[in-house]
Amino acid sequence: MKKLFPLLFVSLFSGCMSTEMARTTTSEVSKSPEPVRVGQASLQSETLPAAQRATQSVKTSAVQAGKSAKATLVQPEPAKHATKTKDGKLILGHQEWVWFNPAKQFVRAHVVQTQSVSTLGVNAIVPFERDGRPWVKFKVLGKALEMPVDRWQESDEQELAVVQVRTVLGELNEMTDFVLVEGQDVRLGADFIRDVAVVDTSRKYVQPKTKMN
Repeated sequence: MKKLFPLLFVSLFSGCMSTEMARTTTSEVSKSPEPVRVGQASLQSETLPAAQRATQSVKTSAVQAGKSAKATLVQPEPAKHATKTKDGKLILGHQEWVWFNPAKQFVRAHVVQTQSVSTLGVNAIVPFERDGRPWVKFKVLGKALEMPVDRWQESDEQELAVVQVRTVLGELNEMTDFVLVEGQDVRLGADFIRDVAVVDTSRKYVQPKTKMN
């Protein structure tokens, strides 16, 4: 009986140890996270926001592209340049198209405020008399013309013929005094624009082409 007691004690002690180790192992296993589930949860938590951000980025880009397309299609109308001042005077550029009635065509005229008279560049000037009155013949714009002399103007010890020419510029339709000079330029002086027009030297061909009917 004394010999069986120690053996029984050892057996019970071994059984208790085995049970305790089994419980410990079970507890550790139950506490440890499941790798597959953790991995899936982590993957979902990282993948879903990225997909949402990508979708949002695509939508934003599409909206911006649509706005850009609309901005490209809708062009603002060009600003209309004024041809008159508020008080009704014509605005002239430093160059304008003038209807030169004797030649029946438009000529390019320079608007020059530094000279008082208007000048008409011509060639082959020949004075003569007709019915006791002074006349002059000349060539301008490839055409031979004859016109009565309104008066003579002295310049550099010579007399220059002054003729009256029907001139149309925009709404202006007047008989204008031109001094005939050798050359090709047509220059409108300060006498022509006084009280009826102002000059904007930064512009040209402000007034529309207008001719006599």
